[in-house]
Amino acid sequence: MSMEAKIKLPDGTTIDIQGKEKDVRAILLALKTTTPLVPATSPKLETVSHPSATMKTGSGNTVRSRIEAIKGRGFFSQGRSISDIRDELKKMGHTYPITHLSGPLLRMVQLGVLRRLEGPKGWHYVNP
Repeated sequence: MSMEAKIKLPDGTTIDIQGKEKDVRAILLALKTTTPLVPATSPKLETVSHPSATMKTGSGNTVRSRIEAIKGRGFFSQGRSISDIRDELKKMGHTYPITHLSGPLLRMVQLGVLRRLEGPKGWHYVNP
């Protein structure tokens, strides 16, 4: 079965996706976990929202913005594990399970904001 989806990004970019239903749904799910999206006007629209957009109560209150804040203080000048990042955020009063950090960290790596290096005990994140 064929499916079509239109997605409008906050910057105005529109993405049209056409293909098998399972493939389009997989793409939408991947976008949902990595990109803030707003609905485009289309009768065949699949609505996708980003979790941090619904949890956000004001500027600087997303997981990513809090990671960027510790980055700005030089925290990533040396390799840091996801546990190190969780512990640093906890010191600031922001408690997150590790599973809530992995998505924003991966997106920051994809955007070139951070680098990810594999070590003997897992991934470490550093400044690019």
